[in-house]
This record gives sequence, C-alpha cells and structure tokens, in this order.
Amino acid sequence: MADVLVCFDGSDGATHAIAAASRILVTRSALVLTVAEPPDPWELSDPGAVLSATVSKLASNRLGLEEIARQQALSINQQGVDLARAAGFTATGNVVTGKVADCICREAEQTGADVVAMGTRGRSRVQVAVLGSVSAAVIAHAQRPVLVIAPTKEQDGRAVEQDDRAEDRDDRPPEQDD
Repeated sequence: MADVLVCFDGSDGATHAIAAASRILVTRSALVLTVAEPPDPWELSDPGAVLSATVSKLASNRLGLEEIARQQALSINQQGVDLARAAGFTATGNVVTGKVADCICREAEQTGADVVAMGTRGRSRVQVAVLGSVSAAVIAHAQRPVLVIAPTKEQDGRAVEQDDRAEDRDDRPPEQDD
C-alpha cells in the first residue's frame, strides 16, 4: 500500500504536483497513477453517432487506438515514477483505463491511500464550466483527503499575464479554479 496516490498525466502541473507533494507530505511511499482514457470516436449523447457507434468502435479497435493510448500512458507513468523517486518518494506506478476522475477515486479506495495528490491545469472558471475539472470531481467523490497543487506562475502563462496587468491597475488578479 502506498501512503499517497500521485496522479500523473505528463503535464507541467502534474510534474509540479509531485515535487510540491514531496515537500508538503511527510509520507515517503507513493503510487503514481496514470489514467489512459480510451479513445471514444462517438458520443452517446449524439443521436447520429449512436447509429454509427458499432462501426466507429470497430474502426477504433482495428486501428489499435486503445493499445496506442495504453502504450503512451505507460511511458508517461514511467516518467512520473522517475520524478517521484527523484523527489524522494519510494514510488511504484500503475496505469488504468477509463474516465479519469472515476479511476482516480476507485484506485485511491482500492489501494487505501491516505491522500490523493494531483496538479491542476490552471484553467479559468469559464474553461472549467465548459471543459470540466478532474480535480473538482475527485474532491467531490474521493473518500479521502485530496491535495490539489496549483501551477506556478511560470507554468501558467495566464497567471503571469494577469499579475502584470494587476500591477498596472494596483489590484489582485481574478481567482482561478482548476
């Protein structure tokens, strides 16, 4: 059992989260989780796509898209394990397939992790409203503490740009969610 479940998708935010979690958390045992979202060439909410779902699914399987996604996830996961070890964690890795937030919550439950650590992409509230937020979903559904690490200003160009504008106006930048 790992004390902390570290979510890693290869992004700058996830990389930053590993380093920050190693400084914040006392624990030294980590499971680095990467979720391979299956390529989904059709959406059930689109009536036209439902009719072509079988053909699309067959094409996806024939092209080997699921295997390509899994191989990419394995490579990303190994990067995360290497980063976690460099940050001082005793780390192992795991790759699962499915909807990201669901997989993170399920893995945290199955492994008995004490805490889930994850980064964010630094999206604005509008972007979160349109695109959704994995960290918000994990916070809402995980049955354990979730440590969400925001990107640094260097990693989030918008934050740097907003800080520059705020200095000119002498006020604070707007709050940012995931």
